[in-house]
Amino acid sequence: MKLIILLLTLKLILNKLLSVVDLNRHGARTSYSFPDKSEKIYGSGKMQLTINGFRQHQILGEFVNNKYIKQLKFLSSEYNQNNFEAFSSQTERTIFSATAFLTGLYPGYKIKVNYDETEDFRTDDSFPSSINPLKILEIPVQVITKKKDSIFHALNCKLENKSLKETSECTEKGPIYPISSEDFKNSCDELRTFLKITESEGPKENYDHVKLNYLSDFYTSYVYHMMGKLRGSNISDKTKVILKKEKLNKWYCERIHDFKKYRLSASNFLDKIYNYFKKSEEAHKKNSEDYTKMVLFFGHDTNFVNLFTNIFKTEFLKEMLNKAIDDEQIYNFLVPPFASNIFFELHFNEETGNYYVEIIYNGEYINKGIKYIDDENIKGNMIDFKDFSKLVENIIDKDYLKLAC
Repeated sequence: MKLIILLLTLKLILNKLLSVVDLNRHGARTSYSFPDKSEKIYGSGKMQLTINGFRQHQILGEFVNNKYIKQLKFLSSEYNQNNFEAFSSQTERTIFSATAFLTGLYPGYKIKVNYDETEDFRTDDSFPSSINPLKILEIPVQVITKKKDSIFHALNCKLENKSLKETSECTEKGPIYPISSEDFKNSCDELRTFLKITESEGPKENYDHVKLNYLSDFYTSYVYHMMGKLRGSNISDKTKVILKKEKLNKWYCERIHDFKKYRLSASNFLDKIYNYFKKSEEAHKKNSEDYTKMVLFFGHDTNFVNLFTNIFKTEFLKEMLNKAIDDEQIYNFLVPPFASNIFFELHFNEETGNYYVEIIYNGEYINKGIKYIDDENIKGNMIDFKDFSKLVENIIDKDYLKLAC
């Protein structure tokens, strides 16, 4: 035990943390399907953050406070606007998640929500603030509105008047996991029975995968909040497997191919990480503390999936997809749960004089299967910043600057 503490202490001494970029998925929400039933169960309509979802992000904010403020002394316990930025997509569930996170990270401060087009949206007064209203200092959350949103929703944008709209059908290459019509029907029937939903309710489209996705989304949301009351009552293992196959097909059947739209979907975010890190490196070389140390982004599971598609080698990603059905850990890696988070950290090694990056996803280091980087070149969890720069430069499609959203 003493040896472990000694090694951790030596690491902290030799490695100086310079910058952190954190991407978060919103907390637990209600379903996008069957909003009337969501209203009865949760008291709110479709795709709204629930109390549990709000609390998830408060806890995550408390974790970040403990790690980066109390343990590492990386951030000051007093909010410093010169060292910190927070961005959210336009949806209420991400804005409320950001608010919850910040009340956990900096308790006692008021959260101010800023929009690009203030007159079109509600003011920040309708969003929760801290219990203590006496502190004048506010922590701003910048909302990226639709007209500028190539960070969170690039696939809703156009390139040269051509839509990049995301599809949920494996139209060009075929599904990763074929599902028979009989399996679709049996799974839908079982879910309807479990959720007490009639066949006439839900989407009008007569496509198997559409019906299953609507039911699956409602089931996931319902079970997340209600399982304690269900006392083990659940759907069959076979239907669970079908749901996993359908979810993986939806997210990855097109994304595992090098389609330009999926490179564009992550380019803005990756470019921002790279630019933040370059500025941090430059400031460190000048022995300056005047730079943005931590940046928070609050988005969606789509953003994680787009990121994975771009940073992992295709063969490595396919290998994980093939194992995901039988491995719950890999499945939850590929299909990010509510309140998932991924931290990109830039460090400086005092002993070698090198800069390096660590990537931490839901508490686990990403240290293999990364494009343009041989696994053996990643020492422990450290990715040389030159290798990380090569990765980002090869992934980014600068056409994202031309997107019209």
